[in-house]
Amino acid sequence: MTNSPPSSEFYRPRLGQAAAKGLLIACRCHVCRRSAVYLATDLLEIYGEHLFLEDLFGGRCPRCESGTSWRVR
Repeated sequence: MTNSPPSSEFYRPRLGQAAAKGLLIACRCHVCRRSAVYLATDLLEIYGEHLFLEDLFGGRCPRCESGTSWRVR
């Protein structure tokens, strides 16, 4: 058994779940070194509760538009 998270749509965390738990969302780009931390409840007002966390900001870094090195946790 692997340590990687399941890839099924049903196991991917959504913004509404993170907001209900009061979590912080940490975003980081490894290309331009941009990093930011947001309250999930603040992002909930903008994106809605059904958005997957990895789809925040269109899945790309807002500064350099890199999609391969953008991580949301």
